[in-house]
Amino acid sequence: MLRQFIKNIIDSLILLESYFVKSEKHNKKRVLILRKDTLGDYILFYPTLKYYREFYKDTEITLVVTKLFQGLSPLLSSFDNIIYYDAKKYSSNFFYRRKFLLDLKRKGFDIVIQTTFSREATGDFMMKITRAKTIVGVNGDLTAQSKTEKEKGDKFYTDLINIPENIILEIEKNKYVAEYIIKEKVEINFPTINTGLFSNHDAETIINENKLENKKYVIVFPGSGTTFKIWPKEKFAQVIDYFIGKGITSLLCGSNGEKELIDSILEKVENKEAVINLVGKTDLQTIMFLLKNSVLYFGSDTGIAHLSAAIETPTICIMGGGHFGRFFPYGDLNRNKIVFDKDMKCMGDNWACSKNLKSGESSPCIQNIKIEDAVKEIDELLKVYG
Repeated sequence: MLRQFIKNIIDSLILLESYFVKSEKHNKKRVLILRKDTLGDYILFYPTLKYYREFYKDTEITLVVTKLFQGLSPLLSSFDNIIYYDAKKYSSNFFYRRKFLLDLKRKGFDIVIQTTFSREATGDFMMKITRAKTIVGVNGDLTAQSKTEKEKGDKFYTDLINIPENIILEIEKNKYVAEYIIKEKVEINFPTINTGLFSNHDAETIINENKLENKKYVIVFPGSGTTFKIWPKEKFAQVIDYFIGKGITSLLCGSNGEKELIDSILEKVENKEAVINLVGKTDLQTIMFLLKNSVLYFGSDTGIAHLSAAIETPTICIMGGGHFGRFFPYGDLNRNKIVFDKDMKCMGDNWACSKNLKSGESSPCIQNIKIEDAVKEIDELLKVYG
């Protein structure tokens, strides 16, 4: 509470200072597209970018992109400026926060667009501080902010887009917003990433060092940005043992912050020698190439699942009820699959149950996902792709 109060005071001071910051003079019209949310969100938004580039072809376009997307920067080469947003530094470092916000004002954007359906107060404040003549946003849900915060943020926009309630899938929401802005039909292009734009990075070294050239392996990614989406450790271990029984090596992947989670899963695996622990050893491009050569992805509802689907690797995502049907699956449903609790009562509740969970505890709809349901989906994919 106190911390948020201090942040509000800081933002008020930065806003006051912004009144004295002059905007740069520019000959071309300037457009800002803000998508500072997570890797998975940006992968789902990515297919619409070409339409914005074509529509604003005579303008200078700046993208605000999550820092997590930096490893995939070749995909953004047609845009004039890319600003990589570091959420952690923005929250904890006053100097970074101040510079980030005042630079937005200094650029003197004519049009600013935020296409995020689940808006939050930080993004709304960024829109406000630009003082652009045209500020476009989405009249979305309350997943990421309170009703009071949303109503306050709504006032910063000159145009709020109302997405019909029958449009559930996130890709289709992005399509609707793009069509509203460019006034033309947009084809739903499910995310596709051409790995030929990237170097093999360290993936080849990992494959050679672990003698995986002629072996089948899977990527197992247990971690998630929110702990209540993580399947119980013993269940991950049982699935890994199942892969081992099939003669398939498991590559356990995750960030440095997920080391404890990975280690606790490994402790429960019967044949630890048949598992390769890559926690903290893979950047985005490396894991992309490892995925490209893997039999399948098995893991949490996270950005890497969307990356896997985008490079057409068979993907099994552990899915809870909070945003059921919104983010996954999509595209080829014979290749992109979910495992979920068929008896859950919380479908589409925006993870309301998470408010009553202890720190590190999984949501009931995640805990109740059965091993046999996971194995069934694994076997179906292995029959076709294994």
